[in-house]
Amino acid sequence: MPVAIVQVVNNTSRTVNYQNTRTGYKISVPPRPTQWNPNWLPSSSFSNDTTPFRGTGRVEVWLSEPGDNTKKGPTVEISDHNWQFSMVGPVSYSQPQTRVESWHGNLSNGGQYILRLDEAYDGRTRCAFTFLRYRNWLKFESGYITSQSLGEAAVVAGLILMAIFW
Repeated sequence: MPVAIVQVVNNTSRTVNYQNTRTGYKISVPPRPTQWNPNWLPSSSFSNDTTPFRGTGRVEVWLSEPGDNTKKGPTVEISDHNWQFSMVGPVSYSQPQTRVESWHGNLSNGGQYILRLDEAYDGRTRCAFTFLRYRNWLKFESGYITSQSLGEAAVVAGLILMAIFW
């Protein structure tokens, strides 16, 4: 059975856009509010969106200004390759056209995963991608998830830095 990304969590100052080229599923998750409670993070609704196998499609993720979901900055492409998440995207701001492929995690047959995006600073703001194993007992509210619930989810692959802020 294929794996699925079931939730997207946004802990950045930009809107996170997610589009599956195989299934057509598309969402935008608003940025964390400027006056925000660090225990609550904006998230998408639950959707069992099958992650395409490498070569059959991809999930595209990009950041945009709030209210404007057009692709202006770089895109990260995610697919399933040999039971790992394949990620293709820019890792350097000095060479934004250079795209690197890397593989992360140890995925399980029919596994369901949460994709979390955070801002990370290492001299320049980057976007840190983390994949968490979804459990049906995690606490989600309408449009938000508690950081405590995310802390209880098992990390499959974490802090994969991509240069997609512009």
